[in-house]
Parts: sequence; structure tokens; C-alpha cells
Amino acid sequence: MKNIILGLCFFGLGANASAQVEKEIKTGKEVVETFFTNFGNGNIEGVIDVFSNTAKIVSINKQGIEGAKLYGTFEGRRGVRTFLNILSKTFETKAFSVDCIVSEKSVVFAKGNFIHKLKSTGNLFESDWALMCIVRDSKIQEYHFFEDSASFILANKR
Repeated sequence: MKNIILGLCFFGLGANASAQVEKEIKTGKEVVETFFTNFGNGNIEGVIDVFSNTAKIVSINKQGIEGAKLYGTFEGRRGVRTFLNILSKTFETKAFSVDCIVSEKSVVFAKGNFIHKLKSTGNLFESDWALMCIVRDSKIQEYHFFEDSASFILANKR
């Protein structure tokens, strides 16, 4: 009888432990919301933490654009850190809004607009933007950001 009671206690603990683990798993939308919250608060380590170790960031297109280091592909958490460093060296954000975030299974879309002051020229760069993320195991696996890159090129001229 004692073994049955111990077994039931361990079984009960296992069920509670599973419930706690399930609560820690975030939906794709929650992960992307966490990304934006951390980004907006300047919590760089928090931003990096929402990405998987094998994450891939594509900013505008895979190849990039000549003269624009922030466009192209960045891989892994090291790539995430590199991308964030380039953003901080390139822009002084004047306004950034997230209008909506929608998700379907592992795919999350977000849209909004921003106004950045380019540190190199002092010119303003304003654009609508869209983001597509693939989220797996509560981490961003793929991140593809779209903006008006032609406006960036114009704002980058002195």
C-alpha cells in the first residue's frame, strides 16, 4: 500500500511538472510580442534570448544591398547580435509602432511603421514595415523583415 501511495504522489508531481512546462511554452504570437517588448525596452539580451541558436534573420533580402550593411542574412545568435549592433549604429529611432500581430500555427506576421534618423546623415527614414517569423519551441527560428529599402537608400544620401 505504501508503494502505491508513493507512486501516486510521484505521478501527481509528474502531472504538475508537465503542466508547469506547458505553461512555459509560449505561442508564436507571445514570442513575437516578447521580442517587441524587449526590443522597445532596450533589453538586448532579452531580444537575443527569444531567438533559437540556429535562427536566421533575413533583412529585406538574402543577398543584401550594396552600401547597406543592415540588409542581408544573419545566422545564429551571433548573427542576431551582429544585426542588432548594426541597427544601433545606423538608426536613432524617433517612432516605432506595431499595428497588429497575427499568427497561424508556427507562422507569425506583424506590421507597423517607423521613423528613424540615420546617424550617418541626420536624414529621416520613414517606412511601413512587415515581419514574418517562424516560431518553434517558443523561439524565433526564422525572421524576415520587410521595409521600404529605396527610402533608406535615399535617406542615406548626404
